[in-house]
Amino acid sequence: MMKYFLSLAMVLLCSCASFKPLEEPKVELSSVAVRNADLNGATLVFNVAVENPNSTEIKVDKVTYKVFLNNKEISNASTEKAIAIPAKSTGTVELPLPLEYRKVFADLKELLFAESAAYRIEGHAKMNFFSIPFSKEGNVKLR
Repeated sequence: MMKYFLSLAMVLLCSCASFKPLEEPKVELSSVAVRNADLNGATLVFNVAVENPNSTEIKVDKVTYKVFLNNKEISNASTEKAIAIPAKSTGTVELPLPLEYRKVFADLKELLFAESAAYRIEGHAKMNFFSIPFSKEGNVKLR
């Protein structure tokens, strides 16, 4: 058993010694579509172009995310299938976001008279044995 463990440790150490840090992919929103709209809500589908500048494929098993509007959570979701972006290329990723109208429009009076609304998107991307957190925030002009 000890020999097996030492062999495995050596393989992992050698792998880590040749590990090159990955460059951060470039992400750009391509389009937004509406799917499954009914009286209670709809699903917004964000099509995101992801450019992989690395010489190895980027594979993400699952992305889980929450969206906040004026510091109130309006939705949360996760991808339904694994995402793979080939080395030195660009791929499109679909990110569904189900919305319940009652959550989004609960503070409609506040949004009607506001110049802008603060948004925050936070979540994590699960890759193999680890998870990478992410967060993006800003303001959307309403007028």
